[in-house]
Amino acid sequence: MNSGIVEKRENFNAVDLAKFIMAFCVIAIHTCMEFFSNGIANTIVSTVIVRLAVPFFFVASGFFFFRDIIFENGKIKKCPENRSRFLKTLKRLTLLYVLWAIIYFVWQFYTWYDMDYLHFANLRSYVLNFFTAGFDGVFWYVVSSIYAMIILWFLLRHLKVGVVAGIVTVLCAVFFLVYTYADVLRITALNNVFSKVFEFVSRSDALVIVYSSLYFVMIAVVSIFLGFVAVRLREKISTGLSGILTIASLCFSVLENVLIYTFRDGKMFSYTFFLLPTVFFGFIFLTKVRLNGNQKTFDFFRKASTFIYCFHHFFVNVVNYCTGYTFEGMGASFFITCAVSATAALIIVLLSNKVKFLKNLY
Repeated sequence: MNSGIVEKRENFNAVDLAKFIMAFCVIAIHTCMEFFSNGIANTIVSTVIVRLAVPFFFVASGFFFFRDIIFENGKIKKCPENRSRFLKTLKRLTLLYVLWAIIYFVWQFYTWYDMDYLHFANLRSYVLNFFTAGFDGVFWYVVSSIYAMIILWFLLRHLKVGVVAGIVTVLCAVFFLVYTYADVLRITALNNVFSKVFEFVSRSDALVIVYSSLYFVMIAVVSIFLGFVAVRLREKISTGLSGILTIASLCFSVLENVLIYTFRDGKMFSYTFFLLPTVFFGFIFLTKVRLNGNQKTFDFFRKASTFIYCFHHFFVNVVNYCTGYTFEGMGASFFITCAVSATAALIIVLLSNKVKFLKNLY
């Protein structure tokens, strides 16, 4: 996603192209696209390849934000330049989030009215989700980015980088243990604890939503911090080495998910351990690749990636409601959604040259 300030000093065209591709990977996730009939082959694509997308957006956001932040004595320096960039980024993300929330709410309100579901409980749930897990399934990314940016800014402003790295490492371990490996490894004691916790929060819809949002914020903090680490290590890792480490991490990720699928009776998880190293080293590799060509094309890729991410689920919701069928999972749903979303992105990006307000949608 765009963090609000477009980098012009270096060639990051490969990153922009990757963002554009990753936006379609997100569509594949949300349309439940099955690429292969073979279970293991489909697992490799659906739990490894397309799942690289959201962590990649997080890492990119962290990289482009922190690369222009000034540090002093291992902490973010207190200065007008840093404060201005931080506030500008928050404003950009918040405005993007609010505008799309309004667009989605208008449609949601109509469906509630049409189906006689216009109740206070639905409005309350929408508002609560707006501030926690995201008003729509895909927007957890944006709201989590906002919270993660604030958390990391606070930590790096008051604690040294090494201390923050330790905190994030512990958070990463907790994340994978709680949400993936306690189940994968059948750690009964931990699973019982998690069941008790969920049983407690299930007493309130509000607590369930807040509890679920912790999952999103944790992966956001870890991934955006990796973007910061990429800023620090990028010049120390050669193009060749970053490429080798990307391929190695990807192979381990494939092996990891195939083993989970095989020994856990076809069970699949959204995030597994080697996914993050794959994204991290892959991102560093792409920042070093120099793609030349029409710069306007790469600029479009960057802008369109954000718009496609935000727009595609709106289209899916409309189609589901108007047709009465569940659009997700249908063979053509992925390709139709990709085509419509890309076309809409092209129209909005072109129109935004004259109607500047439309730029806030990407």
